[in-house]
Amino acid sequence: MRITHCRDLLKASAAGVLCILFSCSAPDGYMLNVPRSAESEIPIRILLSRSDAPVSISSSGEIIIHSKRSGELLHRSLGKTIKFAPERMSERVTVEASSGLLHVNDAPYRGVMEIHPSGESILVINELKLDEYLLSVVPSEIPSSWPLEALKAQAVAARTYAIYHLENTRSAGPYDLDATTKFQVYRGVSAENERTTKAVLSTSGKIISADGVPICAYFHSTCGGRTANDSDVWKGIDLGYLEGVECGYCADSPSAEWTVELGLNEIHSAVSSKFGRIGKIKRITFHKESGRVTDVIVVHDSGSISIPGNSFRLLFPGNRIKSLYMDCEKNDNGLLVRGRGWGHGVGLCQYGARGMAEKGRSYRDILKHYYSSVDIIPLARHPETYLANY
Repeated sequence: MRITHCRDLLKASAAGVLCILFSCSAPDGYMLNVPRSAESEIPIRILLSRSDAPVSISSSGEIIIHSKRSGELLHRSLGKTIKFAPERMSERVTVEASSGLLHVNDAPYRGVMEIHPSGESILVINELKLDEYLLSVVPSEIPSSWPLEALKAQAVAARTYAIYHLENTRSAGPYDLDATTKFQVYRGVSAENERTTKAVLSTSGKIISADGVPICAYFHSTCGGRTANDSDVWKGIDLGYLEGVECGYCADSPSAEWTVELGLNEIHSAVSSKFGRIGKIKRITFHKESGRVTDVIVVHDSGSISIPGNSFRLLFPGNRIKSLYMDCEKNDNGLLVRGRGWGHGVGLCQYGARGMAEKGRSYRDILKHYYSSVDIIPLARHPETYLANY
């Protein structure tokens, strides 16, 4: 493999391309053409990474680079790998392939990429169509082997969650969502699966609404028997359609019941990492609503700290305190925690969706069970609303 001199890049060097590597791109492999409709054509921008290291982009087709600001063509080449280095970026650029997929650090993605300089880092943002995005999200969030109606329920919930954020955050920055559990997990084409693809395409254009408005369709792994009120998990939020409901379908989840010991040193370290060094812990008090911890009071030698329950849970690695549906008792080392479920507990219980589907319930039945007083409706009679000012 031979590296060209950077002077050969012409205008591309001004946009921050480090160098071009001559290479043969691997075949794109599984490449589904998503049926085109007004709803599926809605664009969405996903932050893939914030990198302080060079990022490589390749394709089996021709790579075309434009200035994001002016639209000027900066570079085009076939069969080469382009590397973008943070220290060389002077403006935002878009990268697209004339055919096939774009590979970012060897991982395949649909759509186009935007590369944004951001201090000493670069933002890698994948712009693609809504249903193309969901083809990866659904199998990244739920096992593709589960019953089809459960997969459909997840597809509609994920679509609704994305649309809710498009309506409420589109103007807030260069991307709409990121690719992590902070929003919805997105792993590109490598995650796509035939069964989840069927679930996405067979429900295309369907969303969950309350009074005709897309809901914030939260979901989680396992509720443990009853979902949570959103107001008990996040202070200042009280959406009627996110009231807790009895589940009764997730008892076979591996996280239906769990036990963990939290050492006093572990708790001290976790709290100190967020709130600064605290004194020796003297007492921990848990306040509950509907069986779930809503607030944690940590009393120590130097004072006390009040922590929202969900914030306390997130101080620890994800598999330590799986949910706030728990009981705690003091032992010689710290706390013995016996809990039920995994996740924040609000909205769709994924293992519950599986259980309902196994009992013959439809995806509509599932969604209307976990979200209160909602309807399943077409996305928008005028989806160009989501294209405005894009």
